Amino acid sequence: KGKGYNYIMMRDCAERGSKMENSTPVLKVQTFGTLQIVYGDTPVLLGKHSVTKAMRLLLILLYNGTQGIARNRLLSELFENEELSNAANSLRVTSHRLKKTLVELGFPEHEYITSKGGYYYWDCPMEVEIDARTFEDLIDQAKKCEDVKEKAGLLQTACELYKGEFLAKMSGEEWVIMESIRLKKMYTDAMKFVCEFLMQARDYEETLRIVGS
Repeated sequence: KGKGYNYIMMRDCAERGSKMENSTPVLKVQTFGTLQIVYGDTPVLLGKHSVTKAMRLLLILLYNGTQGIARNRLLSELFENEELSNAANSLRVTSHRLKKTLVELGFPEHEYITSKGGYYYWDCPMEVEIDARTFEDLIDQAKKCEDVKEKAGLLQTACELYKGEFLAKMSGEEWVIMESIRLKKMYTDAMKFVCEFLMQARDYEETLRIVGS
């Protein structure tokens, strides 16, 4: 057996590990229109449910991604009416509750929430797909695109992701209001470009379809 056998064992372990990583379900977040968070086939939050403090924390961290969110801002957004000392304790309790809930729903054991240099970050072992971030990425790609037809295609794909107001269930929160306004303008500008392109191409049927959807 010797070294050859050890190499095969190591290779097989690596392949199994790779398959396990690839088989990890995706965490999908729909923020436009009806709010939904789904991990693989497991609903974490669906539109019919109320948004708890723990779910608000999850959404804020997910949306801010790798850039993170400043601790003071996070405390303000979650516990705006509480004193700082109480808010800090509430954040610890809410973070613990969120982690516990995720594991109970079948998420892998993981830290999930990390803090460094006065910032809080979402840290998870699975891929995360957020419709609003995909929407922005497509529009950014379109801005760099010199081919008009390709640009229109990217913008149309982005517009089809926009299924309604951003985080409508949290529409009273300042950060949501600001993001909602910004994203709505991006959608309006993109839709205008796509419609003008389709009209020039005399594709009236497709124009009516996307306007009416």
